[in-house]
Amino acid sequence: MNTPTQIQQALLRTDLWRLLAMSLACPTPDSRREVAQLAAELGECLAEDGASLATPVTLLHEALTATADSDLEGEYHSLFTTQVLVSPYEGSYHLTERGAIIGDIAAFYTAFALQPTAQSGPPDSLPNELALLASLALKEAYALEHGMAEALEVTRTATRRFLEDHLGRWVTAFVRRLVGTTGHPVYVIAAQLLIEAAALAADDVGIADFQYLPGSPATQEAETVLCPVATQCEPADV
Repeated sequence: MNTPTQIQQALLRTDLWRLLAMSLACPTPDSRREVAQLAAELGECLAEDGASLATPVTLLHEALTATADSDLEGEYHSLFTTQVLVSPYEGSYHLTERGAIIGDIAAFYTAFALQPTAQSGPPDSLPNELALLASLALKEAYALEHGMAEALEVTRTATRRFLEDHLGRWVTAFVRRLVGTTGHPVYVIAAQLLIEAAALAADDVGIADFQYLPGSPATQEAETVLCPVATQCEPADV
C-alpha cells in the first residue's frame, strides 16, 4: 500500500470513529444535525470510492434526517442513562474490577495528551473510546504525510493495543445487546457500522482476531446518570 493510500485509509478511520462517537453520544438538536451532515459527506466520499461502508453510512444519514430530535433523545436516555438498558461503559462487560480498566484506558489519554470532557462521561464510555481512536487515526495520517516514522510506529502500536485490549474486546457484546434491545434505526445502523469500522481498523493495523468478552454485561447494576437532561449534553470530545 503506497503512502497516499495509507493516508486516505487513516483519514477514513478518523471520520468513521468521529461519526460513531457523535452518533452514540448524548444527542442534542445541534449535534444531530452535525452528525447527519458528517454522515452525508462521508457517505458521498465512500460511494465515489465504491467502498462497502458507503451503504450503512448513507443509511445512518437518512435515519438521522428522518428522526425527530425528541424521539432520538428519548431513545438515547432509555437505552443509556435513565433505564440503562444497554451499558455504554466497557467496565460493565468485564468480570474484573472496573477501576483497573478505567486506569489503563486513562493511561492512553494521558500518553497522547487527551482528556475526556465532563459531558462525555468516564474514560471507559464508548463515545470517549471512539473519540480516542479518531484522534489516533488522525495522528497516524499526520505522521504518514510528514514522514515521521517513529511517531507513526508509536501511534499504530497504541491503536493496535487499544483495539486488542479494550474496544475490540467488548464491541461485539455491546452491539449484540444494543440490537437485541432497540429497533430504533439510528442505533441499529450505528451498531452495524461500529462492527464494520472495528473490522476495518483491525485489518489496517494487523489484528487477525479480537479476544471477545462474553455477550452480555458482567453486571446489571445501574450506572451513574451522567446526562439526565438532553439539552445539557454535548457530543463526546477528547
